[in-house]
Amino acid sequence: MQPPGQLPNVGVPLHGLPPNMVLPPPPRPHAAPGTMTMPPQMQMQLVGQLPNLGVPLQALQGLQGLPPGMVLPPPPAHLGAGAMALPIGFPIQVAPATMPAGPAASAPAALPIPVAPATMPAAAASAPAALPAIAPAAPPPAPPAPGAPAAPPPAPLAPGAPAAPPAGTDPTVAAVAVALGLDPSVLNAVVQALGSAAGGGGEGGGNQPGESPNEAEGAAAVAAAAQSAQDMQYQQQYQFYQHLQKQEVEKRAKTQAAQPLRFKEGFRPMRLCKPLMTVGFCRQGQDCTFAHTYEELHPASPDVPDNMANEETGAMAEQGDIPESQVPDMRLKKKKEMCGRFSRGECSLGKICPFAHTESELGTIGLSVCGKVKTRLCVFWDPVTKTAKGCIYGKNCNNAHGEREIGTKRPPPELCPPMKRRRDGESVIRGRD
Repeated sequence: MQPPGQLPNVGVPLHGLPPNMVLPPPPRPHAAPGTMTMPPQMQMQLVGQLPNLGVPLQALQGLQGLPPGMVLPPPPAHLGAGAMALPIGFPIQVAPATMPAGPAASAPAALPIPVAPATMPAAAASAPAALPAIAPAAPPPAPPAPGAPAAPPPAPLAPGAPAAPPAGTDPTVAAVAVALGLDPSVLNAVVQALGSAAGGGGEGGGNQPGESPNEAEGAAAVAAAAQSAQDMQYQQQYQFYQHLQKQEVEKRAKTQAAQPLRFKEGFRPMRLCKPLMTVGFCRQGQDCTFAHTYEELHPASPDVPDNMANEETGAMAEQGDIPESQVPDMRLKKKKEMCGRFSRGECSLGKICPFAHTESELGTIGLSVCGKVKTRLCVFWDPVTKTAKGCIYGKNCNNAHGEREIGTKRPPPELCPPMKRRRDGESVIRGRD
């Protein structure tokens, strides 16, 4: 409960008390901590709504706003006959009090009220349709005549003996109520009100009639487990498809490696077939001009793996790899002219030369290098030591330093200016004959 206002001596907020009013502490030392004594004629009004539990409340005096038919559990054994135990967190609002003529100390039976910092949940307060409307409370009964015996108070429950849950109460709610020391009927009504509020008053959501919260949670757990199993099955199918595709590619590569090369006259492509490596198949098939296996690659191709050692590429692989920038561009081209360098014995490009080396090659179409490439060995190249110590240009030389560099791109002109061809008998030193 959170009564608004401020009380001087007990430190709990109240609203509507007269100025400078001081309430005495609880007169009974056995009262539970956190209780306070209210004057007998103090009027209290409960804010909110409580479920209708079927028994009229007529024994309490000084309370207004309780719905007819509300049943409250009997007070614990340590409270007096006129005490009332309200649910924890139920908000109350204290109306302006009418003080008695005498001092507050001479007031008869006080009303201990447990003070708790909790408030009513918002879900219960936001569902007025699921709760009965508040009706004005019946007027308090007339005081008994002088000399008449007072009605005996209701017998309190024995400690440790909770009341039996009424029919229709969920066993789980009853067990929780017993563990918390609450009335199972009250807790069951609160649970039903919260369920109705969460489901929009029973329309389009919430539990169906006759369905317990445990059944709803079980159905949600089963649906989540089914969705998880389906996702796992899809993931396994995808992994199996990837593994099968990888096996097909490896099998095709082994089969093609065992077969003779499909290129004629010693031609070797410089690049692997991208559709075959990415998608897993090539539409061109045997007519594709790119390599479908590593064995079909040119020894100077950058796609040749480092750990590949076979009879054809093992010797040249020891000289190192060709940089990506030096790999020539290959295009299909029709050979229309004879190669002049080949007639002089200076062309070493072979089948990738853009010009015909024989008359039978005139008019044929094949892959040829594009642009300026290295076509002959450097004069400083030593085939024994496989070095070119006398070349001042090094790797930027226009000529090939080894057979593996024949057909690769030339460096830019600013790095290695083209050398003028010497005539027969001309000195290498400028100005000398």
